Amino acid sequence: MIRSPLPAAILEIVLPLLLVLALLTAGRDAIAHGDASWIMRDKATEHCCGPEDCRPLDPAEVTRKDGAWLVNGIAVPPYNVFPSKASDGRFWGCFYLNYDSAPPVETGPRCLFVPMMF
Repeated sequence: MIRSPLPAAILEIVLPLLLVLALLTAGRDAIAHGDASWIMRDKATEHCCGPEDCRPLDPAEVTRKDGAWLVNGIAVPPYNVFPSKASDGRFWGCFYLNYDSAPPVETGPRCLFVPMMF
């Protein structure tokens, strides 16, 4: 009985494609959200974050007044202030976005992530 080389050729093409697809699918959250993917992966903070609404903050954007944290002068609700798990040691903020403009405009802080040193 003679075997056709076709199934082996198909496997040589299909298996690598399936492997690439699996790797891309597994990493899509990190690719889609970049540096802030750690926020989305944490059950306690996933509500803070969408695909484009979290970013590192300049220290000048964050102040503390009478025990409250403010981002650009707007108070963050205390239940949405978390210790930061970012390895960069920076403040991180997640924002409500107004999608009526292009690009979307930040309308206020949703969550604040405070470095452990504060």
